[in-house]
Order: sequence, then C-alpha cells, then structure tokens
Amino acid sequence: MYIATLQTKRGELRGLNFLNLQNTNSEFIPNLIIKESTQEELDRILTAYKGNCLIDTRQLEFYEYDSLHQLLTSEPNYGHLNIVYPLDYAMIQDVIPTSYIRIFIPDLNDYSFTWLETNLIKLPQNIIIDFGYITSTPSQLNLFSIQKIITMLGDRNIVILSGSIPKSVPENSSTDYIQPRYEKELYQLLSSLVSIDLQYADYCTIHPQIDNSGFGRAVVQIKYTLDTDYHFFRNGLFQGNYDVRSLYQDISELPLFSSVLSWGDQYILENSEKEIPGGSPEYWVSIAVNHHIQWCLEENI
Repeated sequence: MYIATLQTKRGELRGLNFLNLQNTNSEFIPNLIIKESTQEELDRILTAYKGNCLIDTRQLEFYEYDSLHQLLTSEPNYGHLNIVYPLDYAMIQDVIPTSYIRIFIPDLNDYSFTWLETNLIKLPQNIIIDFGYITSTPSQLNLFSIQKIITMLGDRNIVILSGSIPKSVPENSSTDYIQPRYEKELYQLLSSLVSIDLQYADYCTIHPQIDNSGFGRAVVQIKYTLDTDYHFFRNGLFQGNYDVRSLYQDISELPLFSSVLSWGDQYILENSEKEIPGGSPEYWVSIAVNHHIQWCLEENI
C-alpha cells in the first residue's frame, strides 16, 4: 500500500486525475488535506479522483469535524471517503473505529505519549505516524521512542509518513539539484527495526509544511523522482523568454526514463520534441506529482 499526501490545489489534483492505476504493483490511496469542510471542497476531490480517499483534517478547526462527518455520512457519493483526525482530537473525542488517527511526531510530548500508553482502546484501526519535514534519515537511536509506539499499537495498520522536499532549493535558480529520498530511507530503516509490516507514505514532490502566504518568484523547474534521489531540473526564473524545452530533453534522455510509465512522462517526451513546448509552474507540479506516484507504485515498497 502506498499513500500520497497532497493538498487540494489544482496542480496536485491534476497529477492525481491523470493517474493510470491499471496493472500497478501496489494498492494506492491518496490522503488529501482539505482547507474547509464544505461540499464544494469534497466535490473538487471527486472530480479529480474517484477511488477510495483519505480526508486529512489538519487545517480544520475542531468544531468543523462534526459537520464534515455529517456531510460524509449523508451523501452517498462520499461513501468512499475516510477521515484522518489529529491525535489531539482523539484525546478529547471518540472517533469512528474505521477512521485514521495522525500522530504528528514533532508535536508529540510526554503527556500525549502517556495518553497513548493508557488509552489504546480509544484508537481506531488505522494510524498515521507523521514525521513532517525531514532533512536527513534519523538514526536508529533517535527512532527508539517511535519503535516503542509501533510496538504499543499492536496489530493496527501503521502508516509511516514524511516529506523531504525543501521549500526552496539551496542553489541558484539555474543550477540543478539532487537530494536523497530520505522518506524512503526512513521507512526502510523503521521496517528493519520492527516485526510488523508498515505502510509507506510521503508528500510526493511537495514541501510538507503548508504555506498559505502566496507564491514567491517561480522557477523553471521540474522535480523528477528516481530510485534513491529526487532530481530538480532547473533553468532560471519563470519570466521573459524562459527555456523549459531543454529540461524536457534532459529528463527524456535519462537512462531510466520511460514515456509509458505515466501521463507526466508522456507529457515530457511530447514537449521535448516541440519547438514551442507547453507547461507552467502549476503544470510542472502536476507532471512531478503524477510521475512520482506512478514510480512509487511500480516500486511497491
């Protein structure tokens, strides 16, 4: 099982919409972070993706959870949507047994750890352990408390979520950048330390910390996932006579490139051959997300 955590922005939803899930090596479910508990928000998701889906409530206020639950249960079209509650909410309110609880590791303290130890019966069957933004693979020593939580949770379905895509690349806008897939390394390390099967999740090619302040200066950039690394293909600021065709060409010449892997890869190949290629920062997000999800499904981690 692979779980991709995304926001409900157009670029991310487009990447989701163009997935081809036939004959994949792994089951897939998206975890979508909603901005509001409205029918319009849920319908935006249904337009992009028809399959089973998790609805992540981290941006909602607690008072909105009841209205979201009522909306999901009153509309037959929403029967395949499942809520992801934060641990803080489960500590004060009973949750649906089939729902998900998200334990955000950066916020975990002694009180919440003790609550977990003494209130396991109140937890649902599905638990997401979210490390948030990581800049390296944690050491085995630093994962000791996480091992304890996993062991304590017993036979529940446990998802390991993290994201390592930086908000900004530590290079100038014309310099390519390569970064290890720390999410994958973290998951594999934790899997080797515990005796139960864990499920893999990440934030795709999106920085995990939500920023609603608006966009900075856009860069001509395509993030491309490979086995052990993320490759950031970059070619200056998105202004004037920018050149993205050379990025499409560079990606299409990679040894492991395959245009049949995903819609995103097919788009890259087609536009590498055009005199005036298509694309925009929003579309490059779609390409990266779409390729990343299909790559992870082929990996079947």
